[in-house]
Amino acid sequence: MEERIKEERLDALYRYRVHSDPARLRIHPTAVVNNAIFNTGGGHITVGEYVFFGTTSVCSPVCARSTS
Repeated sequence: MEERIKEERLDALYRYRVHSDPARLRIHPTAVVNNAIFNTGGGHITVGEYVFFGTTSVCSPVCARSTS
């Protein structure tokens, strides 16, 4: 059980979350977003080539190229 908890915590560092509609989020395959939180409630978010997010970053259409 202890190993599983450790794995889940590590895995959580690399799993991003989307608040609102996930269809409004586009992430380029070369981008590294770690465990960013994307709020698509205000529009579309596009994460371009080779973009890197540090851990626990928060992004809304204002911080990304908005296509709404």
